[in-house]
Amino acid sequence: MTALPDRCVLHLAEADTGPPRTVLWWRSLDRGEARPLAAPAGGVSAYVYAAAAGQVLYATLMCSDMSAEQDLELRRQRHALGTGAALYEPGETVHHGRGAGQRRIRLACLPFASQADAALLPEPCGARLRGGFAVADDALRVVAESSVDDHRQRRLGLHLAERGGTDRPWRWRRLAPHDDADFFSPVLSPGGRWLACTRVSGGSPGADSPGPPMSGTLWLFDLADPTDCGRPLATDVDVWPTPAAWAPDAGALYFTADRAGSTPVFSVEIATGAVRRLTGTGSFTDVQSRGDEIYAIRSAVDRVPVPTRLRPHGPSGRRAPQVLRSPTPDPAMPGHLERVVAHIGSAPVSGWLCRPANTGPRQRAPLLVWLHGGPRASWNAWSWRWCPWLAVARGYAVLMPDPAPSTGYGQAFTERAWGDWAGTPRADVMSLVDVVSARPDVDADRTAVMGGSFGGFLAYHLVARSSRFRAAVVHAGIWDLGEFVSSSTMARAFHGEFGHPLDAADTYRRQSPRSLADQMRTPLLISHGSLDPVVPFTQALTALNDLRRLGTPARLLQFPDEMHDITRPGNVRIWYEAVFAFLDHTLHDRPWRPPALLA
Repeated sequence: MTALPDRCVLHLAEADTGPPRTVLWWRSLDRGEARPLAAPAGGVSAYVYAAAAGQVLYATLMCSDMSAEQDLELRRQRHALGTGAALYEPGETVHHGRGAGQRRIRLACLPFASQADAALLPEPCGARLRGGFAVADDALRVVAESSVDDHRQRRLGLHLAERGGTDRPWRWRRLAPHDDADFFSPVLSPGGRWLACTRVSGGSPGADSPGPPMSGTLWLFDLADPTDCGRPLATDVDVWPTPAAWAPDAGALYFTADRAGSTPVFSVEIATGAVRRLTGTGSFTDVQSRGDEIYAIRSAVDRVPVPTRLRPHGPSGRRAPQVLRSPTPDPAMPGHLERVVAHIGSAPVSGWLCRPANTGPRQRAPLLVWLHGGPRASWNAWSWRWCPWLAVARGYAVLMPDPAPSTGYGQAFTERAWGDWAGTPRADVMSLVDVVSARPDVDADRTAVMGGSFGGFLAYHLVARSSRFRAAVVHAGIWDLGEFVSSSTMARAFHGEFGHPLDAADTYRRQSPRSLADQMRTPLLISHGSLDPVVPFTQALTALNDLRRLGTPARLLQFPDEMHDITRPGNVRIWYEAVFAFLDHTLHDRPWRPPALLA
């Protein structure tokens, strides 16, 4: 949501008429009535309000080299034929769900205060826009995320569009065109001169081998200099940064980064490079700068998201985030949150333990080990989808480990698992399981493991190599790494880490849980969305068929209308009911009773 003058706001929501799509709405806080401001046939995926120019720029999906009217007519023809066929030329990246031939992300500029129609920006030559973009306050400069493909690899870059006035044509150019790195998350300074972004190097395969480990850096461009290729910022802080907002005078940049179970807000001085951490615990998103104040959404593993205000230059003692009034109170947690640490060699491995309140030596809690996806992620924020407190309320202790290559623990920690997903992460998780299992309030004889995506991949490996787990729940898990990479829309990232499956078949076989299928005896509940473009549903079918052939008890919970995650409220409810029924059966030796809605 974006606040405008005269107590107005812009926000994205579903259309109330016509085909299903996301529309940009305008609402007056005084009158309370909303009306659609931009409702293109391809929907609105993102927007930015340029305050000084009073214009809104938004991203939509439409056919290349066509006007809005031509695109709409083509949509009508395709709808009449009942076709969603798409053609991808050599070098083009497959995008699941587009179903619209040669449709691409297009940017449009719309004057907010007038009745004029939106004007489409031209497309950059030789590149495709990806949807993320930043706009200068005067709406004369736009920086957009782009992808440039050849027959071997795809590079993520930034394209700059400029015009000399509102009645002048747009001209595109690619920033740092010869830099062999990826650039994304652009943030423009208020005057439009400075551009901050994230630059990621490494991860590109060579001719015969995987590439070096990836590393992320905060990067600064001076757009007043057409030859500038940028320079790094905040190099003394060992984090993967994401730029968030500029200070009003553009003398400092605010950014966020995972840090030991939190995602704090940092500031970096442009002139000196000095970095200051502005927040302590908690994870901050949607950071915005207004005058001398910073606004952001804060959450934590045990705290729901709430709006907050920071005063980084305020009086001492008043710089900590202040929680703003929220329409609903925080729900009470049914237990306690603790930080747990294990040491494996010289690398400490950390995680969170959510435990019921009334446990002890006489009332020990069964242990659930929850593994995050990514794999370059960490447990640091509230999640409605993977909410450990639902399990805690049923008497379970939930261990949420951050094994390598989790983020927030430095580049060296992440690199420990580069090209080794089967060994190092598993050892890291087991070191934390050992620490928690030794607690007097935990029943180590009733332990289960759960994970999604990479977490599901890791769960397979854990039950194949350990008899500690009496049950496993895998959602959208990777079973055969080579087959997965060959059929996933995320294939490029794996080529840089493991090589191409055609060139590194043995590597993929060694990393795959499927190669250890004959060692798995643990009962499994496998769930998957049929429309998943990231980890195709065939991974679940292959795992189910392999495990049943080997006599391993395995059940499949299929969601025909879901993609990689489970997002529909009814499906989320059914998933949790099925999981808890499965745990009742495997950990508590109760008869198997599937949820009534699945019976």
